[in-house]
Amino acid sequence: MNIKMNINTNIKISPWWLTGFTSFFTIVKKRKADGSFMIIIKKQPKIPYRLYPCFTLTQNKIDITMMKAIHRYLGVGRLVVNRDRVDIVVSSIDDILHIILPHFDNYPVLLFFLKKKRSEVN
Repeated sequence: MNIKMNINTNIKISPWWLTGFTSFFTIVKKRKADGSFMIIIKKQPKIPYRLYPCFTLTQNKIDITMMKAIHRYLGVGRLVVNRDRVDIVVSSIDDILHIILPHFDNYPVLLFFLKKKRSEVN
């Protein structure tokens, strides 16, 4: 598929933003980024099974410019454009071990849970 974009693609990606974008969704824009790690198991003729690691980040096709910027920032994997979505797929074990996992080690998901005292609620 040949897609021509006239939009400025010089988007700068913050590593902290990328971690949050991979992990959460924005209710205001009603768009969701879906990042996942998975192991694909395939039956092989000579050996019983082969394991394929994979990291995928999926977004609605309307955000293809942003996904191109993320792909360029990561410098690994491939950009796959489908009818209604765009994926960044990283299936090289070396890229996952040396690029993707260190990113999430250096920029982990930080969750803050606010607890109110029972006396404050009543």
